[in-house]
Amino acid sequence: MVCATVACAILSCTHQHSESADSHSHPSESSVTSVHLDSADRVRLGIETAVINPDTFRSAIKVAGEIIPSSTDQYQITSPGAGVLRFATDLRPGLQISSGQTVAYVDASAVSGATVDKTSAAELAAAKREYLRLQSLRDEGLATVDELNAALSRYETARASHSTAAASGVVTAKTSGTLTELLVANGQFVSPGQPVATITRGGNLTLRVDVPERHASQLAAITGLNIRLAGDSAAHYVPSGAFAINRSGLFSNSRGYIPLTLTFTNPGMLSTGAFADVYLLSAPQPGILSVPRQALIEDQGSYFLYVALDDHMFERRKVEIGDYNGAQVRILSGLAPGENVAVKEVPMLRMAQSMSTPAEGHHHH
Repeated sequence: MVCATVACAILSCTHQHSESADSHSHPSESSVTSVHLDSADRVRLGIETAVINPDTFRSAIKVAGEIIPSSTDQYQITSPGAGVLRFATDLRPGLQISSGQTVAYVDASAVSGATVDKTSAAELAAAKREYLRLQSLRDEGLATVDELNAALSRYETARASHSTAAASGVVTAKTSGTLTELLVANGQFVSPGQPVATITRGGNLTLRVDVPERHASQLAAITGLNIRLAGDSAAHYVPSGAFAINRSGLFSNSRGYIPLTLTFTNPGMLSTGAFADVYLLSAPQPGILSVPRQALIEDQGSYFLYVALDDHMFERRKVEIGDYNGAQVRILSGLAPGENVAVKEVPMLRMAQSMSTPAEGHHHH
């Protein structure tokens, strides 16, 4: 257990305080555990703190949503010919693609039509050579105009019937943008003109959400969005004025819900097709204590913060929480304005505290 070893190594001392001995004006518990860390260990583990003062806070309506690209900004990359497709190395959704960039290769060697492609390429080369030869002879007066025109006609016919892209098997992007979807599997057989990938241009995304009807009166007062994907450590914020709400022509699959689409410029590495928790933010409320969600530890239905008492000592403090808006959690009680709270790598403090709680009957004096 590497993490447990680290926690034990950094722990210097924990103090068990009785309820009567606690001189702080905080909600009392049967015991309050303090964790002591050396400054070097605190820096090495990346534990950071922030002073929490009253500030503006926005409550939110939480809904589920799906991110889809704006239809006018989508472009599909197609296969130039038939064959087995192999994507370029490390190609994945979210990558920025440049116009002309190679995204895949189509191997037509196992396809019966591949011989036709090779034949047409040879015919094109031969027609071009003959046209250039007669053009040179014409300049010297050794070929007639009719002969030159006939050669030109054969060259243009061969060029029209031959696809350079199909013959080379190279699949390229015709525009720049963000790769949002791979439409076929690596190693799959593809046909000429078959879409193999999708690029989103312009950075615009559309978020489809269903809002409970009980919140209908609040929709006109939405002042921003917090979009949180599964596994993300932080929410993607879209401010007021940077998104447009549309309700026309939409139908919800569930009764009692209002379907909306929210169109906005991608604030980060959001990918289409992803499902997200969406927080529709209300008007700011002043004078509210709130902390980042990652500062809180949940334990058996209760919530705790680690409050820095000085440069080395953290106190595990039970708090009562209120609304969560996808980024910040309102603190109703248990924390005083101006207190310094751990806001990064908090689980390390919890680990140190849990690994070092003295056995029953054992206390430091």
